[in-house]
Amino acid sequence: MRRLERMAFVGIFERMEDSMRVLAHSMCWNYDLLPREKKKKKKKKKKKKKKKKKKLGTTVGNLGHTTEDGGTVVTAAEAALIRANNAADIRLFAFAKQLFERRHSAMLVQQAQGVCCTFINTGCIVQRLTGAV
Repeated sequence: MRRLERMAFVGIFERMEDSMRVLAHSMCWNYDLLPREKKKKKKKKKKKKKKKKKKLGTTVGNLGHTTEDGGTVVTAAEAALIRANNAADIRLFAFAKQLFERRHSAMLVQQAQGVCCTFINTGCIVQRLTGAV
């Protein structure tokens, strides 16, 4: 966990937009000027007959069972086993989310104060959001 805390940047996939803003802030990049991939327009597809999904049967390690709609149901005992086998990852992710939230909140406060970035380096010119150098 200490190693994660020393990382210059920690992002959360589920919070991609906010993660990219924190990354830009921590590296002195102007987020609004970063190139973005244009979203492709979806073409309208012709309606096709729905094919029945093949049932997958049981999941890896024979946990759970497949429902009629293709979903997987996991029993309470199986969920407990999954949590026990992934306890270290669960703790790490919880810590990473807390760390990200602290850094995101700090970024918002700094931006409100006019600080455009937090990267401290002798070659870094930190500009205020007002444009002054």
